[in-house]
Amino acid sequence: MSEQRSEGIPGMGLLYGAPGYGKTSATIWLINLVKFQRQKTANLLTCRLSRIAMATRKLHCAVRLWYSSSFNKFRQTNIAR
Repeated sequence: MSEQRSEGIPGMGLLYGAPGYGKTSATIWLINLVKFQRQKTANLLTCRLSRIAMATRKLHCAVRLWYSSSFNKFRQTNIAR
């Protein structure tokens, strides 16, 4: 039986079996796997965001450089008149 719920909404699970079948070990393994996947996703997102920020800074510097050189050319032509 599967119920539909939004991502991030907690659910509940049940492990049933005789003692010594590895229910606790399996649960710990699964939790560590999920934590690893979340950390991996967070690191990937952080890396991509830092690359976007770096590209934005480079673009901002290029635009500022272009604007200042264009403004200087404009000022020089108006002073010459």
